[in-house]
Amino acid sequence: MGKRTVGVFIAAAASLLFSFGIQAAQGEEAVRIEQIDLNAPTATVYGYGLDGEGEAEAFLGEERLQLLSAQPFETTGEGIQYYLLLDVSDSMPEAYFDKIKSGIASFYGALGSDDRINFITFGQEVLVRKEGKAGPEEIAAVLSDIDNRDRRTLLFEAVSQAAGMTEKAGAGGGRRVIIAISDGEDVAEGQKVLPEVLDELKEKSIPVYGLCIEDTARKNINGFGEFTRASGGDITIFDESQAETVLSQLRERLLRADVMQFEASSNRISNQYETFSLYLSGREMPLTYEVFSGRWIPDTNPPVILSARQLEGRKLEVTFSEAVTGFETAANYSIRKDGNVIPISAVAQSEEKENTVILTAAEALEAGTYTLSCSNICDDSQEANPVENTLSITLNASDPVIEPEERPIWPFILLAVLLAGALLAAVFVFYRKLKKNRGVVFVEGKPVLASSVDIRQHVAVVPAQKKKAELFVSSGGKKPVRLEVAIDKSIIIGRSSICDVFFDDKRMSRQHFALEWDGKDMYITDLDTTNGTAVDGVKINGKRRLDNGAQIAAGSEEIRIKW
Repeated sequence: MGKRTVGVFIAAAASLLFSFGIQAAQGEEAVRIEQIDLNAPTATVYGYGLDGEGEAEAFLGEERLQLLSAQPFETTGEGIQYYLLLDVSDSMPEAYFDKIKSGIASFYGALGSDDRINFITFGQEVLVRKEGKAGPEEIAAVLSDIDNRDRRTLLFEAVSQAAGMTEKAGAGGGRRVIIAISDGEDVAEGQKVLPEVLDELKEKSIPVYGLCIEDTARKNINGFGEFTRASGGDITIFDESQAETVLSQLRERLLRADVMQFEASSNRISNQYETFSLYLSGREMPLTYEVFSGRWIPDTNPPVILSARQLEGRKLEVTFSEAVTGFETAANYSIRKDGNVIPISAVAQSEEKENTVILTAAEALEAGTYTLSCSNICDDSQEANPVENTLSITLNASDPVIEPEERPIWPFILLAVLLAGALLAAVFVFYRKLKKNRGVVFVEGKPVLASSVDIRQHVAVVPAQKKKAELFVSSGGKKPVRLEVAIDKSIIIGRSSICDVFFDDKRMSRQHFALEWDGKDMYITDLDTTNGTAVDGVKINGKRRLDNGAQIAAGSEEIRIKW
């Protein structure tokens, strides 16, 4: 068979790999994340050593997740979707091969009622031998037709096809594991190669567990081990005496995993990789895992207006059933009485109640029945479900309607006349004194009478110049649009209309970032945003100096700044 192998990594770790394989077989597990099933808003984490004392804390990107449950995998009642891959190349020793086939038969017999399995062989071609479970006689018949005579080893192609079967079978969620039994060699002329396969596994979050024979080149073991660990799995190295039991021992290890379930505030997805960070008690550094945000649980429940009540005068307290977007815009609310529209002059978010806003009507609210409806206000979900219901509000005559108290105006007029007279008198006296003392000069920046100094100085105050800058804005790969801005010390950029520059971009925070010119350098500050701000591909925290021509990423916008 060919000599191209997966041994493309550093060979110096060989002895450590042997030690790691022995430890794994004995059940000693490193604290690690094996797989994350991200189906927004839920994130199910499978791993080992996750059951430490104290509460765990997890983040997806910058969002803190809520812990729903943590328990051993065996207690969940959940099964495992196995993809069992067997190397049938002639580099697999016959003494190993027959015992491995016997171990596969025993593995089928030990599967749980909720487990699923697909059996695949790979050599010069990749063949699906059996989909679904099989009884002892059926799997024995399948195994009897398999021998190890092929001259090639398409390991990566087999792993790629197994990963693709998860979508074909509709098995997009739950715990999925690929087990590859091989000597670690791979010949992939014109087929899938390692980096491409790792990308597929990473996107689908599928770990590969390698069962590698001991009687193979050390570089094969090194490369096979690096590949499996990069996918979230690991490698077990076994000798001929273990060939019949190694598969069952791996299954026992997999059942000893821990499961933690977290929930985000929304089912929104980003269609890109997000960093999942898990903080466990007793560990200084978090466990991290790059997971693709591309699946979500549909949200079919639109938000509703739960209640509305008058606070005082023209203010109404309105509460929604969940967090919504668009609530800050006054034009998105409609209050009617007897067919007449009462405009909303201001909207403020309540500091005391969740999902609650305070509306201020532009005119007095008299006793009677009003209807409150919304437009362009949606829940914070992938579907952006709009608020659909209309709420009827009845205000009684006894409801507090506070209007400004009417007071007589003549005292204010008299006070204004007296103040004006006093001001004129003061000006007249100052003018006489100024004329007598030959005017005013500035000394050390302070105005003084000219007669009080021997040397007269003049200080000219030149107003600070605004810094002009160009913003080249691109969204979704579209042609950049040029914007010219004048930065008077600083400007705010975000989603809210109160910003100096604002975008209709739901992934932006209302006030997303600030640009600041100090007369010499340009600075950018992330304003504690949900989705973050990046400069030249690096996410920033707080304030950072910008280079001329820097690329800023905020929300869905790519902004190049020049000045």
